[in-house]
Amino acid sequence: MVCSAYKFYGPHYAIFWGRRSILDNLIAYNVRAASPLLPFKFVMGTTNREALAGIRGAIEYIEWLGVEFGRAEVEATRRDRIIGGIEVMRAHEEILMRRLIDGLSQIKGLRVLGPGSSECHDRVPTVSFVLDGHNPMAIATFLGNCGINVWHGHNYAVEAMKRLGLLHKGGVVRIGPAHYNSTDEIDRMLDVLREYLAKA
Repeated sequence: MVCSAYKFYGPHYAIFWGRRSILDNLIAYNVRAASPLLPFKFVMGTTNREALAGIRGAIEYIEWLGVEFGRAEVEATRRDRIIGGIEVMRAHEEILMRRLIDGLSQIKGLRVLGPGSSECHDRVPTVSFVLDGHNPMAIATFLGNCGINVWHGHNYAVEAMKRLGLLHKGGVVRIGPAHYNSTDEIDRMLDVLREYLAKA
């Protein structure tokens, strides 16, 4: 299993897990001075200790959320505290996502990609949309100038954008509410988007 810690609020650093019996037999392409033993045989030079500290901090933060705002006890296992934190984040993000999709759905000519509000339990809170006759970069720039951070373009989904016929139109506007955002921030973003449309 491989993932990047930035997917759970950590630094841009890869995490790699596998069965010891398999990893022991894999050939690692590394510098000659590296240890042939696990886990060091897969380390390409000096370990980035600052990034490892950041990963630990991100994990501890998720644990803290599980105890402070969830149902996990301080004495619970690390796994249970992490699950508690993830549950807290997901529950709040679903509220934000529903509010966002409901608000976007009321804007004439706007199309949310993916499941709509009634199917919110089947999606992550990241929401992409297109607005008839409006360039995604222009929308994102306007929102950014108002202090609202969104993305625009293909978001590394080049083939999906091609298949949807959106790549040559500038892709989509992507909004990614997170557990630290508030419903007031969602409402403000919707108000600013309406302001953009009124001026366009």
